[in-house]
Amino acid sequence: MVKSLYSKGMRSKVGKRQWFECKARRVYWSVHIEAWLRSGLSKQAYCDAHRLTRATMKRWLAAFETPLPKPRRAEKKPKEVQYTNMPATRTRAFAAFWLMHVEAQLGSGLTATEYAWAHRLPVRRLRKLSRQFRDTPRTPDWRDLMQPSDRPRPPSTSPLRQELRQEQARGGPTANPPSPAPRPGARRQYSDAQKLAMVAEATEPGVTDSTVARRHGVTPSMLSRWRAEFGFAPTPEPALLVTARVVERPTRGRPKRGPLVIPDLLPMPPGAITVELADGRRVYAPAGSDPEQVRQYVAQQESSR
Repeated sequence: MVKSLYSKGMRSKVGKRQWFECKARRVYWSVHIEAWLRSGLSKQAYCDAHRLTRATMKRWLAAFETPLPKPRRAEKKPKEVQYTNMPATRTRAFAAFWLMHVEAQLGSGLTATEYAWAHRLPVRRLRKLSRQFRDTPRTPDWRDLMQPSDRPRPPSTSPLRQELRQEQARGGPTANPPSPAPRPGARRQYSDAQKLAMVAEATEPGVTDSTVARRHGVTPSMLSRWRAEFGFAPTPEPALLVTARVVERPTRGRPKRGPLVIPDLLPMPPGAITVELADGRRVYAPAGSDPEQVRQYVAQQESSR
């Protein structure tokens, strides 16, 4: 009774065709049917001897006479299109991204479908946003929505740069003559006009030596050397007077000593003279200075503090 209920429950869950196509059941019933044909017993007698159901055996006899259906082909799922990574919606980057693509699609001469397929973009969204931007009276430019670091650099306003460009346009002495292509591994030579142009470009505001060197295929040290060669190196700051002061702490039970003077505490700068003050201190002054005026200057500076 339990077996029959289990069989009915299983049959309700799986289809009839899947039930008779099960490999384990087909082997089980093929063995019983072959044994029944060899035994010479009737169908009812064989089922009673082996505790089988005559109706089930009859159905399996019909199932073996019917050829198995052809296996069904697995349906191929359409490949998911991998779109280009897009910024988050409702952001300035999202608006700039689609404004740029709409402008490029209108200028490319391609249809929306062809452009979207070439750049892996959803064509429906491209058409929708294209209509939305077209209907909006004041659509911003996508270049204005970019980050300040990604915006195109404004034209140079350096006077030296402008003078070099004008000379090159007139074909003057600073115009760069066409140089032959260098051999692989050969050291490249630069003319004075090219060196001066690179140095002028590096002096523009917001431009670093590394950026200019990477753009022209040189090293930052070469730019520094050319800057010093053309006289654009920063001038060193003049030497300042340095005063060394020793603060003495009061001692208990010991006699007080005079001011402690440490000779050669600071190295003397090149091209300077040593002026000794009244208390034994020494200061360095430029060559040719009057020692008395130096002492007066030091006394004025200390009294004004």
